[in-house]
Amino acid sequence: MLQLQRGKHLIVENGLSRFLEHEFPGKDTFVYRHLKEESFVICRWLNKIQGTVEELLVLNGDIGLERGTLDLLRKLLLIPAQVRIRELKQGIRDEEASAANEYDRDIEERREEARFMRRKLNKVKRDHPLLVATANGF
Repeated sequence: MLQLQRGKHLIVENGLSRFLEHEFPGKDTFVYRHLKEESFVICRWLNKIQGTVEELLVLNGDIGLERGTLDLLRKLLLIPAQVRIRELKQGIRDEEASAANEYDRDIEERREEARFMRRKLNKVKRDHPLLVATANGF
């Protein structure tokens, strides 16, 4: 989800936007040009009043659509925007949970390594005669 901004995004009327209107009537699709990135983006409106859109495809350079790209766009437009947004948010939450689990596993491995080193050090202290004598005050 993105909110369009005047200095960054420019809605364009070109052959691609007319093709989208013809190919996907009633889907509120359009094309904007990202002024800083110099790319074209195919979007659909989520809320025209607020200016929020769902970016579907980013086209760098050539703004033509290949067969595979057109098929992907059809699939994306078949899924309602709210469902796609919910799926994207769930994917982000899953990635964050995975990262947190990885961090927790790393912490647990370090703790286990520290426990192992303490046990090993205590065993060396018990078995080494000089360390035993130093510990007893000799």
